[in-house]
Amino acid sequence: MSRDLRELEREKRDLEFANRHDNSAAAKELEQRKKALEKDIAKLEKQQTTLTKQQQQLRQDIQAKQVERERQQAAEQQKLLTQVSTSISLTLCDYGSGLRSLPNDEHVSFVLKGLGDKNTNLIKVFDKSDIKKCVVGDIKASDLALKAITYQF
Repeated sequence: MSRDLRELEREKRDLEFANRHDNSAAAKELEQRKKALEKDIAKLEKQQTTLTKQQQQLRQDIQAKQVERERQQAAEQQKLLTQVSTSISLTLCDYGSGLRSLPNDEHVSFVLKGLGDKNTNLIKVFDKSDIKKCVVGDIKASDLALKAITYQF
């Protein structure tokens, strides 16, 4: 479009130049050609503005879709993180009795790679005393998951 517009503008200037230097009968023909070119130029400019508006609308649509996709991915990642936390706490409740040799004031840590915000690593820290309470049945696995301390790096 831009190239066609430049070509028509150049042809219009050429006709104006020829019209100034030629006073023959062809002057009327040149004037008609000039008017036709001006109409074509106006038409192309209108098409160009329409295409520009369409391009802007498409960019906005793409940006909105990208925002929606990012929001959806964040929700899925949060859901996955919740499932992983629940699985870890259930496992600790079921098999935590195997940690007998670990003192009660110690902690059990899990490093979850790529599950934090923007694919950072997450560390979940569970108290041995809380694990022991879950094994005995004093607290539930969901409570154990909530008591865990979470770090992100």
